[in-house]
Amino acid sequence: YNRVKSKKDIRVYDYNNHEGGGWFQVLEKLNYAAKCL
Repeated sequence: YNRVKSKKDIRVYDYNNHEGGGWFQVLEKLNYAAKCL
């Protein structure tokens, strides 16, 4: 899964056995949100 590039890319999805999915995706969204503050 590509890194979050824009607000449109922030979605609540569960990636089943997908590279970069699961908790990694959650961390990416949190990191992006922190940059926007």
